[in-house]
Formats: sequence, structure tokens, C-alpha cells
Amino acid sequence: MRDQPGGHFGALLRRHRLVAGLSQQALADRSGLSVDAIAALERGRRRRPRAFTVRLLADTLDLDDGARQVLASASEPAGTSTAPTRVPPPFTELVGRIEERDAVASLLRQDGVRLVTLTGPGGVGKTQLALDVVRQVAGDFPGGVGWVALSQLGDAAAITQAVATSFGVRDAPGRPLLDPLTATLATPDALLLLDNCEHLVGPVTPFVEHLLMSCSGLRVLATSRERLRLPAEIVRPVAPLAVPGDDDEVDDSPAVALFVRRARQLLPDFRLTAADRPAVARICRELDGLPLALELAAARVNVLSIRQLAASIDEAGCLTGSRDGTPRHRTLRAAIDWSYELLGADERRALRQLAVFAGGWSLQAAAATCPVLADEEQALTVTASLVDKSLAIAVPANGQARYFLLFTVRRYALEKLRASGDLDAVATTYARYVTELAERAAPELHGPRQVDWLDRLDTEVNNVRAVLAWASGRRTDIGVRLAGALWRYCYLRGRYGEGRAWLTTALAGDHTASATALAGAQLGTGVLAFLQCEYDLAAARIEAALRLYREHGDRRGVAESLQRLGSVARERGDYERALRLHEESRDLWHAAGDQARVAESRNYLGFVAWLTEDPDAVDSCRQTLAVFRRLADAEGTAWALLNLGAAVAYLGEPDRAERLLRESLALADRTRFAEGVAWSLNLLGVVARRTGRAELAGELLVESLRQHLALGDRWRAASVCEELAAVTVATDPARAARLLGAADELRSSDARRPPVEQPDYEQTVRTCREALGAATFTTEHADGRTTPPDTLTNHLD
Repeated sequence: MRDQPGGHFGALLRRHRLVAGLSQQALADRSGLSVDAIAALERGRRRRPRAFTVRLLADTLDLDDGARQVLASASEPAGTSTAPTRVPPPFTELVGRIEERDAVASLLRQDGVRLVTLTGPGGVGKTQLALDVVRQVAGDFPGGVGWVALSQLGDAAAITQAVATSFGVRDAPGRPLLDPLTATLATPDALLLLDNCEHLVGPVTPFVEHLLMSCSGLRVLATSRERLRLPAEIVRPVAPLAVPGDDDEVDDSPAVALFVRRARQLLPDFRLTAADRPAVARICRELDGLPLALELAAARVNVLSIRQLAASIDEAGCLTGSRDGTPRHRTLRAAIDWSYELLGADERRALRQLAVFAGGWSLQAAAATCPVLADEEQALTVTASLVDKSLAIAVPANGQARYFLLFTVRRYALEKLRASGDLDAVATTYARYVTELAERAAPELHGPRQVDWLDRLDTEVNNVRAVLAWASGRRTDIGVRLAGALWRYCYLRGRYGEGRAWLTTALAGDHTASATALAGAQLGTGVLAFLQCEYDLAAARIEAALRLYREHGDRRGVAESLQRLGSVARERGDYERALRLHEESRDLWHAAGDQARVAESRNYLGFVAWLTEDPDAVDSCRQTLAVFRRLADAEGTAWALLNLGAAVAYLGEPDRAERLLRESLALADRTRFAEGVAWSLNLLGVVARRTGRAELAGELLVESLRQHLALGDRWRAASVCEELAAVTVATDPARAARLLGAADELRSSDARRPPVEQPDYEQTVRTCREALGAATFTTEHADGRTTPPDTLTNHLD
């Protein structure tokens, strides 16, 4: 739920309203707008509000400067807003493609157009054109824009995960990820950009076909060297840039314009002289107007004169290169060959070695992975040279530059690396670096640097996937270590299913990892299974980890395992066992002198306390909150705020509870802590219902239910269903009965109702039975039990 420039205005407005604890009516009353106007804005019926309206809403919601800017940019017309959500900023300005861009954008806006594929040879500029099209039309797709660079994916299995991630869809237990992805994209208009489909064209085609058949509002823009051959496909070939037919046409040639623009990035005073114009025209013709080839050539103007450059290209045989492939493929291959041969020896080795990075690299990563780079200073020198020569690009990420090889260049460099015989050695070094980075991150996911490390791991996720795929069947020790180090990252980011898949694959191989690494992987598997309410599996995995930790005298591992077993006992309703395990864990952390983890144990004890209506819960939770504020641990603080808010809510202090829970929601939202957001919305809904604000309660609870179902948390989803039943029982008792039935079905997984919720539940059941009569109640309740969890929110729209 983090703000992203260009995000859909209605979704952002609704999110800010819920965080502020306002119903649509309340926001309308405070802003002076009508409730119909607020509803229309949130539902996308009015996508472009006036600037005055945006300012008025931002003032009413008391947004900070950053949130105001994002809300304002989301309200701008298509083509004037900043880059859409999850689509990178432009690397360079589009040259010679404006009419093509506008034509493709117009196609995507037409009714009935579902799939547009931009085809053409490598290096022709398909990706840049597609990204510019997406920026142009982003405002027309209220369901959001997703972008997946297939060139960064190692296998077909990663496609669904990458697309789901691009739309913020999380997996749920017991069903394929494609199901919630399809459900998310089924209703609103959304746009998906799939770049470099030829990389995985076999599995991409049926995947796209399924989405188009299942999601009537979805449109797909693809780039590929070949068409996808689907009935709905409209193919738009992307031609090279027009080259000058003779020397008199130089000024009107887009190919020349691109060459000159790239040259001026290196030499700001560069200009075409009358003597150079024929040579530039010749360069553009010999390179067939291919943008990548032109950029590679222009990148040499600081070391060669224009006429030397033309002669060098001619000698390299760019027109008569390899006999393999089409003429334009041969031209590009020869151009890359030419650029490669002009590199220094160390630059060539670095280019080959950097090709192992599936998800880009930092200077630190390059220095640690590439034997040819002695330190970060040399990594900077060589990387900057590759960027200058148009072989790599720099993209801002978390306040630092991150570097990528262009797809065509990376494939070429991997071929060279394989031919050199160094691939296995460099891949192993790369895998060790990524694994050691994850292991260094793991302890930092507690404490004040938690958010920074989460963001850093976000940038490395494609490298993680690549290393895990490489390690499977090769280096199972690395796979176990890497997957085991990342389970907490997957928890905090709500990637339960993907984390479990990583761990399952890693643990399936021959166990060459150390006992400590195996214990960590077992523990992670158990925790993620617990979060998806698979309690038997969770307990078995965590107990296996506990045995290993005890055998090897790892007291910290023992403390962590006991903590997690306490959570399993809590959700199974065995509160005495839960308290005993959490207390034992707390004592071990105390003996180890780790006050942060002592505070975490106290958070768990506070959780059990308010669930069981312990009168001491408030004092315990207040003390824990003070500790976590001092430690500046975002997740711990969010949980402590939530526990204290829940405790005072059930003790009858709604105003105080709402302040605490709103702070918890804002913190969880800001740090993208998925479970914290879902829980805070749930408890704010409880407070709203208990204070007579049924409309707001319903909105908060519906959003909470969607998020808990997306996470796969059946225990909490059941409680939210029961709360929704309490909200709707007075106006729609039949719906309330169905919600109660759905909750009972969700609880069939041994997810027990907490004592604190029992009185409200019993009152709702009594009221519902009295309103419907026993027979009708039984029928509606049974109907609710057969409603699949992912369709529950459809009944509440």
C-alpha cells in the first residue's frame, strides 16, 4: 500500500480516507463535497478531478507534502502524469517514434482491443517504445499497470509470480497463485506490459491466453521478436529508425537525430560539420537504423572522429557479419561484436562476468562478484565506462544507482562468459554473494535498520530467484542457506507462498548444508506455514528445527523456535501452552542479553493477554510499546500499538483505541508490513462497529478481509467475517448468516475463535436466528460454508 507516483487516484483516495478513519459520508461532510462525488472519485467514474478538489481533499485528510504530491500526480490526465506504478522512468527521450507511440496508445484505448504485440529484431527499440506508450495511457487504467521484464526471469515458473508481484497480488495456501491473480484482474481495467516475450515465449502464450479469457477488463501490451499467435493479438511491427536516403536528408533522419543526441550526452559541444555529415549518414545506413547499434556507435565519439568511426564500422563488417539470422539480427550482432572488441581487456572480462546478474548490480556487488574488479572504485570506473558505451544502463533505486545490462547485450555477454570457461566459477561467486547478503540482512530485519534492509532485499529479489534456481540440483547448501535466511523477509513483505516454495525446493535436495542452516530453513518453512494456518505442518517443521538447535547448543535458535511454537498454540486455542512457550522464550532471550527479542516475547505475551481478556493486558502492552519505540523497530512498534489498541478497545476505550490503531495502520502502511495493515484495518473496523459507525466499519472490514485472504490467514479471515456479520445483521440478516457460515468453514482448519470475540459472536448468532428463523438461518449458513474464501468479498460489494 505504499504510495507510488501515478497510482490510480480513486484507490489512493480511498486508502487515505480509511487510514484517517473516515466514511465517505464523513469525508463529504468535512470537505464540503457531496457523498456521491466522493463515491464517484473512488470508483473511477471521475478519474480526473479539478486541482482545487484535489487540494481540498488533501487538506481535509491532512496529508503530508509527499502524499499530496502523489495524490496530485495520480489525478493528472494520461500523458502528463509521472511514471505509472511499477514502470521505470525513461532512460532517454523517445526519438522518431512519437507517431508510433500515439498509434499504439490509441489502439490500447479502443474497445475490443485486448492484446497488442510490438515485434521486431533485438535492439530496434521495442522496450523503450512500449514503456513510453504505458506512461501515455496509465491514467486510463484504474485497475493499475503492471510491468514484467521477462529477460530477468530464469524459468517459466517465475512468470506468474512476477506478474502477481507487479500488481501487488499475494499467494494463498492450497491454490495456485494464478487464481488470486485472475481474481484481482477480473473486474477493473488493468494494463500488463510483458517485455521480451521471446525469452519465454512457450509458457508466456498460454499464460496470456488464460488471463485474457478470464479477465475481461485486462489489456496486454507485449514486446517480442515473434508474435504470440493468439486470436486476439494485434501485431505492430517496430521498424528501425528511418535513415537518410542520401546525404541531403541527414537533417530529417530520426536515425541521425538519435546518433547526435547520444553523442551529445558524451560531448555536450558535439555538432555535425558539413564534412562529417556524409560519414554520419553512412554510419546510420550501415547500422540499418537500429537504435541500439546507433547508440553503441555514438558512444565512441569521444575516442574516434566521425570518419574514423565510419571506417571502423565498415571494417567490422556490420553489413556482412555472421550468416546466421536475418540481416538486421546480423547487423546488431556485428555491432555488439564491434563494441565488444573495442573494449579494453578488463572491460571485456567485466562485461562477461557482470552478465550473471539477473536483477542488476550495485558497485559493491560487482566488486564482490567479478574477479576482474578489485574494489568498488574499479567497479565504478568500469561500470561507468560500460554505461558511457551504451552497453549498460543506470537506474535509480532506493537513493542509489543500480546497473543493468541491456537484454541483448546480457545474452551476448553470457555467451562469451560460457565460451571463456568461467561461467561456473563466476556463477558460484555470484551465488555466494547473494547468499551472504541475505544472511547479513536477516538479523537486521529486527531493529532500526529493518526498513532499509527490506528495501535493499526488494531490489535483489530477481537475483535471489536466479541463485535459487541455479542452486537447485547444484549447490543445495547455498539454496538452503539463502532460502532459510529470507523467511522473515517473506513474512514482512507478505510473500508467504513464494517463501515456502523457495524453502520446499531447497530442502528437497540432498542435504549438504550445515545443521544450523537446515534448522533455519525448517524454522522458516514452519513459520510461513503457520501464517497460512497449516498448523500441523507448521508444528512439525518448527519442532524439527528445535531439535536441531538443541542438539547443537544454539540457544538463540531454541528461543526463536519456542516463540513460534507458542504462536501455533495460540491460534489453536491452547493459551496456557502459548503463555508457557512465550515465557520460556523470553527467559532465554533475557539470558542472552538481547533486550530487543525480550521485547518481542513480551509483545507475544501481550497478544495472548488481550485475546484471553486478561485484565493486566493494558499495562503489559503499554510497557512493550515504550520499549519498541526506543528501539525504533517498525514491525515491533506496529504490533505493540496494535496490541495496546486492541486491549483498550475491548475494555471500552474506543477513542484511545482508535488513536493507537490508526498509528499502527499508518506505520504498517508506510513500511509495507502486509500483516500489520490487515490487522489494523480489522481492529479499526471493530472500534467503528462498536461506536455505531456501521458504514465505516463495513469498509474497513471488507478491506481487511481481502488482505487476510490474500495472505492466506484463515484464522483472522474467519474473525473478520464474524465482525462483518455483526455489522450487517440488522440490515441484511441473510447475508450475516452466510458470513457466519463462511467463518465456520474457515475455522475448520483448527483456527479457534479467541475468547475476547466470543460474546459478540454469540450475540450476532442470536440476533440473526431471531431475524430469520431457525430454518432459514440454517439454509443461509450452509450456503456460506460452501462459498469459496476468495469470493467472499463479492457478496459485500
